[in-house]
Amino acid sequence: MTGADPLVTLAGLPGVAADVEAARQACEKLRWHPAMRRRSAQCRTEATVWAARGSAALEGARLPVTLVRDAVMGVRELPDDAAGRVVAGATRAVAEAERLSRDGGRLVRDSPRQSLVRLHVAAVGGLLPDDQVGRPRVGDETARGVDLALPLAVSAAEAAQRLDALLALLVTPTRAP
Repeated sequence: MTGADPLVTLAGLPGVAADVEAARQACEKLRWHPAMRRRSAQCRTEATVWAARGSAALEGARLPVTLVRDAVMGVRELPDDAAGRVVAGATRAVAEAERLSRDGGRLVRDSPRQSLVRLHVAAVGGLLPDDQVGRPRVGDETARGVDLALPLAVSAAEAAQRLDALLALLVTPTRAP
């Protein structure tokens, strides 16, 4: 499939175009909602809370949204256990992703590898040995993370292939919506 635009291929799958348009219309409606315009700072905080909680849940760390919200607002501390550390890392990664997108994502387009390094450092800094932070695994190195009884990660070689595919996707122009 050399030369194919993978995002156009995805956009062409059954139901995707309609769902993209529905999401676009919902976002447009939300953007102009009076409460959203009056309370944009609170809305950004709430988006951070839900994004961090969702990302952490994908890693097996499930904490109540009220606890995550309180931690993001500085009212309470996250628990000092595996789930709390993963949620803290996810919160840092969401904040870093927002910083990376401030100029329309130019840094991500111009320096995608550096952007992914920054996200990795935000997510796992302090959780992994320093020599494993900000770089892909190599050789027979295994993924070492927070013990949340998750399935084993893919091999370092498979992870490198996936990372290369992601980097290519980030820098390839697309005609997809």
